[in-house]
Amino acid sequence: MTVTVNTEELEAKVKDMYRHVAQQPQGGFHFELGAPVALRAGYDPDRLAAVPARAVESFAGVGYF
Repeated sequence: MTVTVNTEELEAKVKDMYRHVAQQPQGGFHFELGAPVALRAGYDPDRLAAVPARAVESFAGVGYF
């Protein structure tokens, strides 16, 4: 069975999800958010402390490795 994915639609949905996370980080999501996730992803604690709290609370788990 071949499955076709509309990449433009998929990209739009992913962007919408991350936009929602940035605007409402306290919402119920199927993934973790915030400083603990950033620290597990390898972000330096001192550098993370310099980032505005509002930005850190919506961190959604993208590492830099």
